[in-house]
This record gives sequence, C-alpha cells and structure tokens, in this order.
Amino acid sequence: MRRVFVVLVLFCLSFAARANQFSFQGYDVESASVLNSDVAYGRSVGVLYTNPALIGGLKNHLSVNFNLNIPNMKIRLMDKPVHSDVPISIYDSNVGNSKNNFKTLPTVELMNKRGNTVVDDSTAFIGIGLAYNFNIPKFQLAGIIQLPVSFPEAAVLSTHYNDEREAIFSNRLYFTRFGQWEKIAAGLAGASYDILPELTLGLAAQITITTKTHLAIYIPDASVQDYSLANVDAKISTGIRPIAGLVLRPLGWLSVGLVFRDESWVEVAGTGELLLWNYHEADPYKTIPKRAVQNFPLAIAYEPREYEVGIGAKISDFTAQFAVMYQEWPLYRDQHNKHPYVLDNPMDSETEKKFHFDGTFNYLGSINYDYSGNKSFQMGFAYYPTPVPPQTGRTNFVDNDLMAFSLGHRYDFRFYNRKFTLNGMAQFFYMFQRTTYKDPKLILDEFPDDSTTLLSNSPMLEAKGLQTNNPGFPGYEAGGFILSLGVNLVYYF
Repeated sequence: MRRVFVVLVLFCLSFAARANQFSFQGYDVESASVLNSDVAYGRSVGVLYTNPALIGGLKNHLSVNFNLNIPNMKIRLMDKPVHSDVPISIYDSNVGNSKNNFKTLPTVELMNKRGNTVVDDSTAFIGIGLAYNFNIPKFQLAGIIQLPVSFPEAAVLSTHYNDEREAIFSNRLYFTRFGQWEKIAAGLAGASYDILPELTLGLAAQITITTKTHLAIYIPDASVQDYSLANVDAKISTGIRPIAGLVLRPLGWLSVGLVFRDESWVEVAGTGELLLWNYHEADPYKTIPKRAVQNFPLAIAYEPREYEVGIGAKISDFTAQFAVMYQEWPLYRDQHNKHPYVLDNPMDSETEKKFHFDGTFNYLGSINYDYSGNKSFQMGFAYYPTPVPPQTGRTNFVDNDLMAFSLGHRYDFRFYNRKFTLNGMAQFFYMFQRTTYKDPKLILDEFPDDSTTLLSNSPMLEAKGLQTNNPGFPGYEAGGFILSLGVNLVYYF
C-alpha cells in the first residue's frame, strides 16, 4: 500500500493542478455533495482543498470517482452597426505609423466571423484518491488526482484575449471564471497532524507545471514567408500552491475551521527570436546581425488568494456547517499574464480604476443527516458574487453571480467482510443573466479619425466615427447553468 501511495503522489506531481470545476464543485463526490462547504467537518480526501486539517479524521482508504458536467451556457452578441466595421481602405492609411501599436484587419478579412459562444459539450473526469497514515499516530497523508476523459487527447488547452485583439483569432467572447475550463488533470497531496486532541494542523499543495520555451527562427528569404528554419528550447518545472488549514474542536459538538490558499496560475514563459538574412543593426563601425526578440508570457487558469473560515455543529444525527470565503480578485491575471486594466494602449488612470476586479465574499453551507445507521443524506448551497465590474469598455471579461445547490447520498456496506462506501451526488450551478452595453467612448477606435492616406497624406472621410472589430461591441447577454453528476466507490483497508 505504501507503494500505491507513492505512485499516487508522483502522479499528482506530474500534472498541472489548476483552476477548474473542482474548486467550485469539490475534488471528490462527497465534497461535491456539500458544495465544498466541508471546512469544519469532512470525511473524504476532497478536504485536501477545503481544509487539509480534516484528513486527520480519515480512515485508510482508496476511492475512485466519476464526475460528469452537462453545461448549457451562452453568450449572445448584440447586432453590430454596419458603420462600425473597419473598411478595407485601412490598408491605404497611415495607421501603422500612429501611436496605436495594434493594427487591426478589415472586418471582411477576419479569419472568423463574429458570433455567439455556446458552451454545451459535456465533460467527464475520473478521479483516484488515497488516504494512508503509515501506522504513525496522530498523522495522516492523502492525495487525489482528477483525470479528464478526453481520449485520444491527453489535454485540451487554449488561450484568448479579452479585448479587440481576439477578433484576429476566434472573434468570440469567453466566460472568465466559470463554465469554460481547460481539460487537463488536477491533483492535490497533503498531510495533517494532531497537535492537541482538540487541534489539528493540515498542509496541502496544488502542483502546477511551469514552462519556459524559446523559439529561434531563421528566414533566409523574407519574400518567401512559408519557408523557415526553427529550433525550440524548453524547460519544464513545477510550482506549488500551498494550502494551510486548522481545525479547532472546543466542544464535542462544535468545530471551527480556518483555511488559507495562496494565489496560483500555470505560468508559460515564451520567447521568440527571429533572424533574417542580410538584416543588420544600424552600426557604422561593425556588422551586427539584427535579431527581433519577442516575449509571450501566459498565465493559465488563475486562482485568487483565499481566506476562509467555517463553523460546524453535530447534534444527534444532524451535522450542519457554514463557511465564508474571501477571494482576493484584484490581483487577477488574464491568460496573457496581465491585469485586466493593463492594456497595450492604456486608458487614463481614472478610467482604469473602473475596471479593477473586486474582492468577493462567498458563502457556502450544508446539512448532513445520518439515518438507518449506514446511510446519510446531504444538501448544500453556495453563492459566489462576481468580482468582474460592468464591462462597458474595451475588455470582455464575461462573468456574473453564481448560485448553486447540491444533493448527495452516502451508503456504507460490507462485501466479503470488507468495508465500502458508495456515494452519489447531483449539483446545479446557475449563472444569473447579465446584459452588457458598451460605451463607445471607452472603445478603442481601430481606424482613428485623424488617419491619412499613405501616398498623399490626405484625410480619409471613412475613418470618421468609431470603427472597431471588438467582438463585444455594442454589447452582449450571458448566463446559463451547469448540471453535474457524480458517483464514487470507497474501499477501506
């Protein structure tokens, strides 16, 4: 069994634990049954995320989980005024010589047409969890790994921009915090120790994979753009998101939990180096080949710093608990490793303040009822207010308040004199509908009014007014729900 635990921990370390549905729904079925509210009381390896101090009360066991998400979420774009399209005559303008360092394409030449975003593909994960104490008093170890069922792909990962630049690529909007997650593995490992009979300390870690990639390209002939030579150097390392928890049991029927989770993201640092034939630095004394170097920093799946407190009570066959979590969203990094208000073409400081993400207080609770000796029923609720301010400007971070409810059932039984537990759960997450109207004064004019022709430096009348390919302009509606179903089997040894 020790070998099994070592293999599981190494398996967790080999994948990127990240912001995914499990931080909302629970890392295993029993935590999902109470919507991650198990901060003061818990009895599964899912507490590695909610409060790792609670693994001290677990029995040695191995669990297998299956989770299915059925989403129905949509972003519907409002009709875009025809006069706001970027005309093809932008090619004849001096846009490239202006202070705006982003050159858009004519609307008719965009690779993808502007369109709605529909999230309705079901996703499934298989999880493996283990708790084992190595026969050490007051000590417990645990680990869990969630693997996407996405064969033949090992993982599915994509990035996007949240402003007018995304028109060059997918020309779509994306949900920021909930509903659209990359299909990659998620895992946790941790330990707990009983400092006192009434006090337990727990530490856990989410493991992230960070990469540094350097791409060197040599183009012998700049006029032949589909031929080049390239080499790649890549370095892969691991990062850790620490999670610390305490459980205090001042009375036999009362328990208090405290949890801290640091901020985390999967860091990808890309560098591109381009060398052209017969392309040199302007130096009158010696010949220096000119290399164009660009950096492409990415921050995948940002998770905010979190502080959480939970209180629970056990009275007869009932267990109830309630938790409050503060999430430090003002430090949020988008997928291109920038804060939402830090743009390539910045706004004035007063306008930027309107688009800072807000810290949020989230509320979670649950009730557990043990009946018939070996059966129990769970019910949970959660409310997550949005940290995203109204997106009236250039950015399109699509999000809104979330409300969730869950039902779960636990059945303990014996088979061939071995003890097992069978858990089942259902969750319903609802994102409230949110309508966004853009302020044209806060949208980047991608064909500036003062544009002139390249040849004669003459004014261009078609540049007057606002022309933009921002896929969120002039506004959009977004919302929807996700139904989640799960089942797991636990074997005690």
